[in-house]
Amino acid sequence: VAVAGGTGLIGRPLVEALLQRGDEVVVVGRSRARIEEAFGQRVTAETYETLTAELCSSLDAVVNLTGENVGAAWRWTEGIKQQILDSRLKVTTALAKLVAGGGSRTRLLNGSGISIYGHQEDDDTAVKDEDTEVPQSHPDFLTDVSIQWEAAATSCVPAERLVLLRIGIVLCPGEGALGKMELPFKLGMGGRLGSGEQCMSWITLEDSVQALLFLLDHPEVAGPVNLVSGYVPQISFAEALASALHRPCVLPAPAF
Repeated sequence: VAVAGGTGLIGRPLVEALLQRGDEVVVVGRSRARIEEAFGQRVTAETYETLTAELCSSLDAVVNLTGENVGAAWRWTEGIKQQILDSRLKVTTALAKLVAGGGSRTRLLNGSGISIYGHQEDDDTAVKDEDTEVPQSHPDFLTDVSIQWEAAATSCVPAERLVLLRIGIVLCPGEGALGKMELPFKLGMGGRLGSGEQCMSWITLEDSVQALLFLLDHPEVAGPVNLVSGYVPQISFAEALASALHRPCVLPAPAF
């Protein structure tokens, strides 16, 4: 199994889980040194430049979790937006071509996001599932990123060998989105966003890793898969987070 983005939030524990159960793992990233620093000699380290179609043909699957962290910057400038988009499209296009040309057995599990379903109004209670039609383009930035991200994979890889990982908000204490959300609550300044009625679809880091292992072990699964544990109104999430941190949930923030 190859994991592109194997040193990221989901990639690192996924690689560890694969190694623990005895899989041979290739980690693909921008720097071999960074990969070897994280995993030593337990994995084969490749860069996007050194990964070949021949190597891909020997793999059962490639898991693509690459992409700039959308929560790393406090403000999305046009430059940041372009980095977020390019970091997904360029790598996905290259990986999809390698997988498509690497032999009929290799699968691509390609990262995406539940943002692909578009903005959901507060009074819209319809549950979106894998059969929900997605738009061809969308004015919302993250929705359009996910649309283009999936298109980069579907343009090359046969449908029966492609899984589209529509991942929800990944929750891990002190890291990722939850790490950002914890700070105002720890300072006693946490609260709902806007009306608080908007839905948050989430998944724990552990569950996301287990879901990926399941998908790797079941090659009959193809197409879009929503990686979410559930959804709650944002106000309910804020109250649960405040309770877990023993802090109040009193200061609302404006909707963005």
